[in-house]
Amino acid sequence: MVHISIDSSASTHAQLNIRPTKITAKVIILTLIAVLSGFLFGYDTGVVSGAMLIVKVQFDLDDIWQEVGHHILQFQS
Repeated sequence: MVHISIDSSASTHAQLNIRPTKITAKVIILTLIAVLSGFLFGYDTGVVSGAMLIVKVQFDLDDIWQEVGHHILQFQS
């Protein structure tokens, strides 16, 4: 049988050394860049998907060639 014991003095000592984190300008800028990048990726995906509907009809593509074109456009962006 296994017995596990917890040293309460160690956990109390660890709690005393916890400092609140600071939100710096670097964190805010990196967060805004990540949010903007995610938005632009989603917008680009929507535009490409909408355009592929027209391209499929215009060039009489089957499903495989439509997917190939879609992946090429996504890779380029």
